[in-house]
Amino acid sequence: MVDGRIRQMIAERRAQGLARPDLLTRLLAARDEENGGAAVMTDQQVRDEATTLFVAGHETTATSLSWAFYLLGRHPAVREAVQREVDALPPGPVTFAGAASSLPLTTRVFKEAMRLYPPVPIYARRLLVDAEIRGVAMPRGTLVIVTPYPLHRLPDVYPDPERFDPDRFLPAAVEARPRYAVHPLRRGPAGVHRPPLRDARRAHRDGDHHAARAHRDRPRPGDRAEALGDGAPRRRRPRDGLPARGGVVA
Repeated sequence: MVDGRIRQMIAERRAQGLARPDLLTRLLAARDEENGGAAVMTDQQVRDEATTLFVAGHETTATSLSWAFYLLGRHPAVREAVQREVDALPPGPVTFAGAASSLPLTTRVFKEAMRLYPPVPIYARRLLVDAEIRGVAMPRGTLVIVTPYPLHRLPDVYPDPERFDPDRFLPAAVEARPRYAVHPLRRGPAGVHRPPLRDARRAHRDGDHHAARAHRDRPRPGDRAEALGDGAPRRRRPRDGLPARGGVVA
């Protein structure tokens, strides 16, 4: 359904002469500066870029926020501490740059939620050079499957890995771990370092604090959530949703 809709929108933009001032039009009009500005993306390339932005900026945000609030609901002491942190904010928006200093616990909660339930639990990368991984020789061009879900549960990196512990992301703890010990939103050429996907992570964090400011949601007593992998699985989301009771905070 998403693929068909994106292709329809691409056809509509081309028929309109790229007149609409939106992101899809910008993708269609973009030119390859390394090729003298002569090359433009094909419809398939634009479709791939638009789908990546949709998934990274929409579904993963909703899924990650759901898991974050589920975990907060099962850990009342942490939830109350997050609520106090958010309640102490001055009126108005919190900038992305200031989130780490203004909302350190909220930031750690969200990172720990993505460690436990990475929104992209499996992805592939093709080797650009010959490599050896744990004694296995892999020639250039080998397709390597990366699975953050089990990697985020290595007990020698994360003791008691199934336990929810936002303090795993205190600065000293992060510095003590390998650089790629956590990568819930992929690494590499299509990973979070690209500007559009950095924006997606910004939406994740901004959404976390805005939602915490507005709601006090928690699972119903005895409710537990189960992760459901859809398709490959490319994403993990709650099976049958996350039942919760809550109220809007004035």
